[in-house]
Amino acid sequence: MFRHLYSHLRKRVLLVDFDPHFNLTQAVVSQTDYEAYKAVNRTIFSVMEDGTAPSIFKVSSKLGRPPNLEDVSIKLRHFRILIQRSIFAWYQAILISLSIR
Repeated sequence: MFRHLYSHLRKRVLLVDFDPHFNLTQAVVSQTDYEAYKAVNRTIFSVMEDGTAPSIFKVSSKLGRPPNLEDVSIKLRHFRILIQRSIFAWYQAILISLSIR
């Protein structure tokens, strides 16, 4: 539905993914593009994880400041994916803001 609104009717569309059983990114990003973002550390894990290997002996509480929007937003043709932490830990929130230029 969002593709029709965006592509054919040229409407701005906001998609919000609060479903823990489905990843909205998989619906709008190709596997090739995702692998390219993953290779340069521009996925949700770069926001949620500190990048160090997990350990049961060492606990880190120094995640630092949240990343800049420019570092975690990805321009895809005419829209950007904005990755944001969810209020609930088990929900993943990915906001997609479509902008027509």
